[in-house]
Amino acid sequence: MATAARWALGAAGALSANVSLYPQMPFDPVKDFKPVTRVAAIPFVFVGHPSVGARTQAELISLARRDPAKLSIGHGGNGTAMHLTAPLFDQMADVPTVAEAGLTGCESVGWFGIVAPASTPDAIVNRLNAAIVGALNDPAIRATIRNLGVEPAPSTPQGFGDYIRSETVKWGQVIRNAGIRIE
Repeated sequence: MATAARWALGAAGALSANVSLYPQMPFDPVKDFKPVTRVAAIPFVFVGHPSVGARTQAELISLARRDPAKLSIGHGGNGTAMHLTAPLFDQMADVPTVAEAGLTGCESVGWFGIVAPASTPDAIVNRLNAAIVGALNDPAIRATIRNLGVEPAPSTPQGFGDYIRSETVKWGQVIRNAGIRIE
């Protein structure tokens, strides 16, 4: 008798940042799961009241360097992708880059993806990937997802696995450099 494949929808925190935020995790997102596909990306942007006085990214960086106590950020809670965007921006703004004003690499995107248990056979992972990617590429489904303010982001299992690993490294570095810890 065949058993049904189990899979889960995971978010950026659970699949990448949390391993650096928490002293212990009940699972290892890389070893315990097989990536199926990234599903969606949610780009974050900085917005501010006109009274802040910064109209460009360069002006915001200048203001933050001159008087950091004048700035604060609102976010969805400690350890969330929105929270981690602030130290990412801060760390990228004190390091000289090739594109000084553009802060190349300072990108924060919330995302969701499908994973399956690590023991799932590749054939099942590939079948799930084909079905989900097919749905995400359907124009009606893409339009529905975009109307929610989310960008469809299908990928291959290998591409999603590479993305999870790169996000884990990126956010781990930001978290360690900012001294963020959730107990």
